[in-house]
Amino acid sequence: MSLKNFMRIEDELRPILKQSEAARSDDMALYGYYVRRKTEDLGLGDTWLRRVFFDSDFRKKYKIAAFSSVVRIRRKMQIQDYTLRPTKDVLDERKDHEIDFRDYANAEGKGAK
Repeated sequence: MSLKNFMRIEDELRPILKQSEAARSDDMALYGYYVRRKTEDLGLGDTWLRRVFFDSDFRKKYKIAAFSSVVRIRRKMQIQDYTLRPTKDVLDERKDHEIDFRDYANAEGKGAK
């Protein structure tokens, strides 16, 4: 993906992040808002979800970025612009979950006991 494409996606994400606390706090919410805006004029109703997640040709045709690209660009934007970051409560909760996940990832056993 080119720098030009990344900048276009950033321009599409900025208003969503400014308007939605949910989008600033949750990658799936951000992606949902982003894709809905990209597909709202196509008359797909609720079928957009299936098309976006299972049809890469559809994503390419309508220039819909992959979920991972949206997440990476959101992270970069939030580093650069504090007003686009989630609330302190959300950040604290993420920190707690990160500690729990690290404990899980570093556990010696591979299966649940």
